[in-house]
Amino acid sequence: MIKKSLLNCGILAGAEDSIAITPDSFENHQYEPMEMIELMKALLAKLCEGTPGVNANNGIISGVLVTVGDLARVGGFAMREYIPELIPRIFEALLDEAAATKRKVAVATLGQLVPSTGYVIAPCNKYPQLPSLLLKLLNGELA
Repeated sequence: MIKKSLLNCGILAGAEDSIAITPDSFENHQYEPMEMIELMKALLAKLCEGTPGVNANNGIISGVLVTVGDLARVGGFAMREYIPELIPRIFEALLDEAAATKRKVAVATLGQLVPSTGYVIAPCNKYPQLPSLLLKLLNGELA
C-alpha cells in the first residue's frame, strides 16, 4: 500500500531503491492525513536504511531528505510528529564529511523543516554543536 501510494504520488520511480524527486507532486497534490502518514513512514524507512559514512547510498539519502524538505513545506505543522526521527538523521547527514552534497541537502532540509514546524530551540538543546556546525557549513569551512 505504501509503495502504491508513493507510485501514485510520483515519488517512487518504479525501483524500490530509487526515489525521483518531483516538486510538482507535492504542490499539486492534496494529501489526506493517512496518505501523509504512509508517505512519511516510507521515507523514514528509506532514510534509516542508509548508514552514515562512505558506504552509505548518498544519492538515496539525499533524495529522501529533499523529499522530506518539500513535504515539510506542504505538510507544515503536521510534520512535527516526525521531528524526533528526522533530526538525528539530518544531523548524521550534516556530519558526513565524505558527502558534501548530502550535507548541503541536509542544511536545506533543516531550513525547510524548522520554519514549517516551529521546531527551533529543541534541536539546538538536544544537539548543542548544531549551531556551530551549521555556521561552519554556511561559511564554507567544511565544504
